[in-house]
Amino acid sequence: MLSLLRTYPPSTSTSSPPPLNPQTTDLLLRLLHEISLEIGDAQLRLNKPGARLAKDTELRDAIRERDAPAVAGAVWEIIQEAVDGVERDQQGDGKIGLTGKIARDIGEMAVRVAGDYVCMFQLTLG
Repeated sequence: MLSLLRTYPPSTSTSSPPPLNPQTTDLLLRLLHEISLEIGDAQLRLNKPGARLAKDTELRDAIRERDAPAVAGAVWEIIQEAVDGVERDQQGDGKIGLTGKIARDIGEMAVRVAGDYVCMFQLTLG
């Protein structure tokens, strides 16, 4: 999924690396947010059977061991490009990648996702 963040039609982007694709970036952030809600929300855990809680714990452990660095790096990269996109929009530069309202919306979602994962892993570690 992370490899799709910068996927554009071949003729659209010539920069290296290409800017973030707003649609795939939005999709990734929404998926990460939903995953964090499903496996990390304490309120939802109250109503889950023991077997489901065990599966959620396995999934959290797998994310922590294998995917956390890549997810964290991607989310912080998205936040940085969103901030840059807001600044570029204020200067009137560029229309490819994250700019304007899209940059603000994606930046807000990325900060929310970063908070989700920080809270989720703090709760499971502490």
